[in-house]
Amino acid sequence: MENVPFTKRALRNLCGKISREQAENDARKTMEVFQELCSKDPQFTYCVQANNEGRISSLM
Repeated sequence: MENVPFTKRALRNLCGKISREQAENDARKTMEVFQELCSKDPQFTYCVQANNEGRISSLM
């Protein structure tokens, strides 16, 4: 452990930062994929419900 050049806390912070960066625009990316699927398959359907803040509360 003494040879590791970072602390557990620093590693946790780094993992959290990476996770937040990867999560950016997830909803937009998902909607783009669904639109592409709809154009390829007319029977593909989906439903999105938003909450009062405009955030997705359910996606089916």
